[in-house]
Amino acid sequence: MRTVVNKPKSKTCEICEGSFSLYSFASHIRLAHNITSDEYATKYGEFRKIKPASTRTIKKVTCAICNKEYSSVGMFSHLRDTHQITKDEYVTKFGEYNAKKEKLNVVSTGESGNLICLIDGKRFETPKQLYGYVHRIHQLSANEYVLKYIFNGIQPTCKCGCGTTVPILTHIPYRIDYVSGHNKSTLGFHFSSDSKKQMRQKAVDRLNKDRELGIVSPRHTRKVIFLRVYKNIETYKETLRNRNIDIISDEIDMFDDKKEMLFLCLETRKTFSQRSFDVVSPFLEKTRSKEQDGVSSFIRSIYSGSVIENTQKVLPNGKEIDIYLPDVKIGIEYNGNYYHSESVGKKDSKYHIGKTLEANGIGIHLVQIFSDEWLYKKDIVKEKIRRLLVPTKSKIFARKCLVKEIGVGDKNPFLEKYHIQGEDKSETKLGLFFTDELVAVMTFSQPNVSKGGGEGFVELSRFATKFDYQVIGAAGKLFSYYIKKYSPARIITYADRRWTRSTGNLYTQIGFVKIDETTPNYFYLGRGLRRLHRFQFTKSTLVSSGGDPTKTEWELMQELGYDRIWDCGHLKYEWTTQVKSG
Repeated sequence: MRTVVNKPKSKTCEICEGSFSLYSFASHIRLAHNITSDEYATKYGEFRKIKPASTRTIKKVTCAICNKEYSSVGMFSHLRDTHQITKDEYVTKFGEYNAKKEKLNVVSTGESGNLICLIDGKRFETPKQLYGYVHRIHQLSANEYVLKYIFNGIQPTCKCGCGTTVPILTHIPYRIDYVSGHNKSTLGFHFSSDSKKQMRQKAVDRLNKDRELGIVSPRHTRKVIFLRVYKNIETYKETLRNRNIDIISDEIDMFDDKKEMLFLCLETRKTFSQRSFDVVSPFLEKTRSKEQDGVSSFIRSIYSGSVIENTQKVLPNGKEIDIYLPDVKIGIEYNGNYYHSESVGKKDSKYHIGKTLEANGIGIHLVQIFSDEWLYKKDIVKEKIRRLLVPTKSKIFARKCLVKEIGVGDKNPFLEKYHIQGEDKSETKLGLFFTDELVAVMTFSQPNVSKGGGEGFVELSRFATKFDYQVIGAAGKLFSYYIKKYSPARIITYADRRWTRSTGNLYTQIGFVKIDETTPNYFYLGRGLRRLHRFQFTKSTLVSSGGDPTKTEWELMQELGYDRIWDCGHLKYEWTTQVKSG
């Protein structure tokens, strides 16, 4: 039989005669009877536990501004509320008033101690003194100091060679050697049989000793692990929802060490069981990881910086970023078209753009790759990633190149090979040649009616360069050639937000000004889960093919078995003669 200790005492309310624990009695009289604890005690007698008199001595401090005396604890609020200055401003002008920090400052200025500050050479007796000094004088946290001056700004990685970053410590050896599971026992090295016997015997001895003392250690129970990591059930459920998973098991089964927990994959509507709280749907893992691993492997092959995968510690709301590169603040999402669609994946028009905006809000450029791009235009996707991360070795300067107008026979194959959207229908096709080799293409077309019209109004439709080179100034030279020859009054162009930075991009460099951000657009998913442009499936076309005219385009397409997927919208740019003259 289990004995409950420290059971709270109960108290009967003199007003309503209800019985309540002492823990909740004060809340009861405040909420139910609208009186304070002091008012109740005055009228009906004291119910609160009388605390023994404190033996703590609180230092009194005289404010140098108003000559009034305050406790060292209350001095902070006094300075803020009465004199409208911060503690640091007061200390700078009148000196330190905190006794502990005065003592620490004395040590900081001395020459004794075994710990040396790598910034200015001062010596300290304890790590606490060192890091306190670094924080106050050099405005660095302990982790920032270790990273910058002990590891020279290079984030330490797992010693197994996988490239995964490891936590920094503020004491020797200042780092964790291996990511959990990456030590010698998982790298083909094995402990000897004698070592295994010794480790096993130590564990058995520890458990036997606990049993003899009547101790059942709680440190490995499921509930303790859960509370240590997730704090509460609502936080855990929110984490699961971000992974498109819901938990079916109730709270009793969740914390029963002998039972597996039951989960529901929201994308496939299938159930599965698992003992661990850190759960990933088994129905999505293989489909997602095979292709995402391909993206990750490519990045690691060209990029030497830190690569973090499937992290939920970057975005403020805890949503996961598939691949995060902290050194350059770039995130990369691999969006499987099937699981990121609207009907099956439950990803509406706000999902992808929402994630992009959240990342942009904390200075991260988030690239989002759709699976048909990786499957069918992998070389182009790789080149776009490469140019984000590493400079191209072979450089060509546009001033050494020649601009020529080219035909469809040159333009279309070039765009199909080097532009992610492929060929287009354009009126003006310009090519940049380096010693008779076509190295860049820019095309211009008449915008459709929905984009406006007017004399001299054109759209920059495509711009692409050859993979082998970094053609410096190519866009500017082709664009200047078009303006001088055709004298347009206004040019617009659109940049895909899944790839393009909102500031400091190619378009602003050649004279465009951002004028709008379009709402997300949708594509229908066809054979092979390729994205198909919605203009192929207008409602009038569907109705003429026998569709119900009372239904929407989306309803008609669902009846035909199609799903759709949303992008992140576009950045709209404009160039005018006024912009040029300005």
